[in-house]
Amino acid sequence: MRLLELLFVGVKLYLYRLVHNSKENFNQRFAVKLRSTFESLGPVYTKLGQMLSMRPDYIDDVYCQEFELLLDSGRQIPREKMRRYLNRIASPSQFKLVQSLGDPIAVASISQVYQATLPSGEAVAIKVLRPGVTHMVKRDFKILRL
Repeated sequence: MRLLELLFVGVKLYLYRLVHNSKENFNQRFAVKLRSTFESLGPVYTKLGQMLSMRPDYIDDVYCQEFELLLDSGRQIPREKMRRYLNRIASPSQFKLVQSLGDPIAVASISQVYQATLPSGEAVAIKVLRPGVTHMVKRDFKILRL
């Protein structure tokens, strides 16, 4: 099913390029469309865009600049949804720590980072993978054969 989704997205991008290629500012508009598409396809494609943003030797500057927006594009998972997820995966000894988590201090395409305090009083950062991200990455890597 994912392969069909990726093929459909690829065909849509190809048709967009065919129809709009001769218009003014095409590269800028197509760069925006590609960035948006990478974001919607999930963490593997977001990471691909992030890597491409740092490679002006591979792609035009207009694409690099647009893909740079992916470096800060993580969407926060709502607190209650993340708390339910953490309660499901936390061990009993971690339960109190999970209950004390507030909003994330950093949000990325693959994870969120929270500030917490250990029972000893030590301040720590806890990085939590997004729910389902491991499956998504494995699935997309299998399709890409990486």
